[in-house]
Amino acid sequence: MLDIAKYFDRNANGLRDPDETALPDFTFTIARDDGTVTRTVVTEASGTVTVRNLPLGSYTVTETAKEGWVNTDPGMPAVRTFTLTTTSLTASLLFGNAQVRLPSTSTDDDTPASPVLPAPAIGIALLACVGLLALETRRRT
Repeated sequence: MLDIAKYFDRNANGLRDPDETALPDFTFTIARDDGTVTRTVVTEASGTVTVRNLPLGSYTVTETAKEGWVNTDPGMPAVRTFTLTTTSLTASLLFGNAQVRLPSTSTDDDTPASPVLPAPAIGIALLACVGLLALETRRRT
């Protein structure tokens, strides 16, 4: 048996804090070690989904990316592995996501600080990766 739990990582620290709530409607694909997809499941209102009757063996669970969210636990790529054996018949996996949105232009002092990742920070990280890839490509040519 496999239990998957999905939570809203409000502070994007990659850890589930006591005040962080469950996230429903996230899709996960479960595949055997050979790549054969065995199930595709969606988290329920509780932010969890239980998968029963999986044969013994090793599996990979991959979260399907959802617009407006970035995986923080385990991070990118949003993949975890587990193995079911005769002595370990259950597994529990946790996945966390933070929202991505542009910084607020609000001047309302009553607005709480945004707990989400700012889009510019993600953009900078992506640009750095693209730049490194371009440098490596130039070196090889």
